[in-house]
Amino acid sequence: MNVTDTTTTTSTRLDPKDPLPSARAFVEAKHTQKGVLTLGYYKGVFYEDIDNASGSQVRNIDTVRAWLYDFLEAAQTRDSKPFPTNRATVSNVLDALKAVCLLSKRPVARSNGRYVLAAHHRDSREW
Repeated sequence: MNVTDTTTTTSTRLDPKDPLPSARAFVEAKHTQKGVLTLGYYKGVFYEDIDNASGSQVRNIDTVRAWLYDFLEAAQTRDSKPFPTNRATVSNVLDALKAVCLLSKRPVARSNGRYVLAAHHRDSREW
């Protein structure tokens, strides 16, 4: 699976009534490198590659929502049925994703249009 592939494997089992574990599964599968979270959220904006020293890219909500549709569409429920990928379930997972990826402070802008995290701006979280 390459970095731009947002689908999941058929072994991913999620509960459509419990969006927080689904958001964590998405982050673990698509936005964690060597145990480090690479997707951040701060005041309505997602930042991708926040662990990259050269800076992260801003991603709008519609892009992240599309990633979630792709990821959840390939998932299954715990009883091996297709995950019900619809506006409500995706919105619930998106809301949970904001909590999972929440940054404690705004990333610092660089002159090249990318953003970096100042030291200790990210709350430490274990996945």
